[in-house]
Amino acid sequence: MRRYALSLMLLSFCLAGLARAADPPALGVPESEPVPAIEALGAANAVAGTLLADDYSVLGPRVSGCSIWEQPGVALVITNRWPADGAPELWLNDERLAQFLLAQRNLSQEKPLFAPLEPAEGADSLSLIPTVFILDGALARERLARRVDNLVTWAELNEDAAFLLPQPGDVAVDCAVVFIDSDGPLEFYFEATDDGLKLKHLVHYYWFSA
Repeated sequence: MRRYALSLMLLSFCLAGLARAADPPALGVPESEPVPAIEALGAANAVAGTLLADDYSVLGPRVSGCSIWEQPGVALVITNRWPADGAPELWLNDERLAQFLLAQRNLSQEKPLFAPLEPAEGADSLSLIPTVFILDGALARERLARRVDNLVTWAELNEDAAFLLPQPGDVAVDCAVVFIDSDGPLEFYFEATDDGLKLKHLVHYYWFSA
């Protein structure tokens, strides 16, 4: 019963974000202008609400084609893309989405860490304060470019394997929302279009999953 109540609370919170993100005047941000932090966060909450509600028709074209980044083995790779109709194939669970929502009590617009240090000697695990970072276009593109470079390098080292690689237009993002805690990152990358913020990349994995 408590889990059901928590789900309802989180869903209502996400749908509130969806209502903000769906407001055309707020989201119709020209590419030459910076995306307001509140709009980026609202768009990320809308995606989280969509995943929690299992209602993938809510955002429609604002998520279709999004690259899903996961770590099924040693490397972080694009495992699939969000279909135009229906649910994406991904391992992101409700608990991780709830952690993202709860971490919004700690918001930052600083540059987040890209990879953690190993846990301190004698410690059982890495300890990071759960934080949600809202990145402007420059920081978002810089972080995504590092992801892409790592993926391309891994693909070149494994020539016999087939990889999904981003197309040139896929890396043209205008903002990002990055959640980081001791378990790992959850990242939303958006492009500003005339119809609102479009999700281009969804990244999630655990620091020491490989």
